[in-house]
Amino acid sequence: MGNIVIILPEINIGGAEKVVIDLCCEYIRMKIKVCLVVLRENKGNHFNKLLEESNVEVRYIGFKPGHKILNYIKLNKCLKEIAPNIVHINIEYKNSIIWALFHKVKTVITIHTQPYRMDNFINRRLFQLISLKKSSIFIGVSAIISKEMAEVFKIKQEKVKTIYNPICLDKDIIYNPNKGTKVMLAHVGRFHPVKDHNLLIDSFFLAQKEDPNLILNLFGDGEMKEIIQRKVEKLGIMGKVVFWGNCPNIKEQLKNMDIFILTSFSEAMPISVLEAMSVGLPVITANVGGVKELVDNNGILVHSREPGDFAKAIIKLSGNKELRECYSKVALNKIKKFDVKEIAKQYLMVYQ
Repeated sequence: MGNIVIILPEINIGGAEKVVIDLCCEYIRMKIKVCLVVLRENKGNHFNKLLEESNVEVRYIGFKPGHKILNYIKLNKCLKEIAPNIVHINIEYKNSIIWALFHKVKTVITIHTQPYRMDNFINRRLFQLISLKKSSIFIGVSAIISKEMAEVFKIKQEKVKTIYNPICLDKDIIYNPNKGTKVMLAHVGRFHPVKDHNLLIDSFFLAQKEDPNLILNLFGDGEMKEIIQRKVEKLGIMGKVVFWGNCPNIKEQLKNMDIFILTSFSEAMPISVLEAMSVGLPVITANVGGVKELVDNNGILVHSREPGDFAKAIIKLSGNKELRECYSKVALNKIKKFDVKEIAKQYLMVYQ
């Protein structure tokens, strides 16, 4: 198959990064040579450590803000040394696509967000140019993302393929809800405006008035964390909202929860929902992006952005253990097709 290079801008604690890291680790288990090229520096978080422990070759280029020409020279030097046959580009597209335009390599570009959020003249032009290469292909992480990609960037549909995000599955997971009197809600995501923690807190505030046994667990960090903490304090519900920060093994934490909730403005194929499904959690989620391809009879899709509607969904599940268990069984069966072993094979077929 030749040398495979996968490119990431940096290794943050995020869904797209986890997808790439899980794929790299799976390739190593399959004894397939792969090199992960990271455009910025090593941040030393638990994702970086996982890559090291899994013996994934990683090269950190060390891009500097504002040094456009120097950054491209660094990337060119790194890729020249590796001499890849296949370049798989994720998240940051400009420098990597420009490089691919001038080199005879198979170019795979995975779009991890809703295309309208990255629609600008430069991206549109770069995507159109690289799509003219016979050896290029675009990957959407859900069917709706693939459709939007073709429409927004004016790419021919035959150049676009859907490959869902992967999840590492444990063996013999059984839904085992919290045994206490409290009903544990979980949200996983960085504190960023797109995740709409304000809607989440407003919805929970209404729901806990009706069901005082509800506890909201927030996993993640980010720029809006302090703002949300102040809001929770102002509403007088500090005793019912737990801020956990980033957790290295989030699935172990989710096993202690009862319900997963997501209120984002925009999602492509959220890893957090896949993680929740992989431990059998019923899901309440906003109907955005590719989420509807994950959640049907394993949870509740909320079609409005009204706190009252999310609160009703929370109450519906918190007060009905039998319904939660029914949704859980469906989730555990449905998640099997997202197993990283199967998704890695789909990418390898594209690389060929």
